[in-house]
Amino acid sequence: MKQMKKMKKEVVPAVRRKMNKEGVGNRKVFINFFILIFSLFILIGCPNIFSPPVIYYPPVNYSDANGASVRIFVGENNMTARTIQPAQDAVAGYVLSFTGGTHDPVEITNGNYTDVFLVNGEWMITATAYRIGGSLENPSDAVAKGSITITISDGSVEGEVPAIILSPLEGGTGTLRYSINLESGSVGVITLWYINGQNVVNSFGSNNNGEITFFTTLNGDFNFAAGRYIVEVRLTNSQEKIAFRREVVEIWQGTVSFFQ
Repeated sequence: MKQMKKMKKEVVPAVRRKMNKEGVGNRKVFINFFILIFSLFILIGCPNIFSPPVIYYPPVNYSDANGASVRIFVGENNMTARTIQPAQDAVAGYVLSFTGGTHDPVEITNGNYTDVFLVNGEWMITATAYRIGGSLENPSDAVAKGSITITISDGSVEGEVPAIILSPLEGGTGTLRYSINLESGSVGVITLWYINGQNVVNSFGSNNNGEITFFTTLNGDFNFAAGRYIVEVRLTNSQEKIAFRREVVEIWQGTVSFFQ
């Protein structure tokens, strides 16, 4: 009996030791399995963990501390502006050039604006318009030019960005196309002045006196030197009531400016 009890005592610790060893082994298997699954998850999530990280470069209109996107308009956007210029479709397009940093020229051939990313600093932006049928950036085809200056600091433009207002370049001739409706019993007078408003353009008008008097609807073209002028129209009806209009008009080489 005593011998059997002794054998039981010896067997029980041996069984416990075996169970402890199996428990430790199971825990090791579980840990190894967890590490394997986690490694597979990483590998699946990253196609190649040894590849360099992918950098997603910002779009053109992106702004950060190094610069900002600037929307640049060429020409008047105010429909009540008192200066008549050739319409957008009267030119082949515009070329923007930049001073104050390094930036390639930008062409605008559709519409009158574009977005340009510029780094921090002070920039002078110059727009040049080119005549229909001409070649962009060919100096002999340039018809008008204008500039603005802007400052970009910490990725933001300081203040508003004004539209670039173009002025005619000297040389060549352009066309003033006029169309004026007149009601029955009225009389009209159209006068063409130099920009000083004191001297008329003598070559305009049938009598070379700078004006045309008309009693019915008036349509016509007048070709003369590129520059800035003033067109004045005075209409008087049968009750002696007067309608008056006076506008600055710009004539660009090889283009048409409409007055109506």
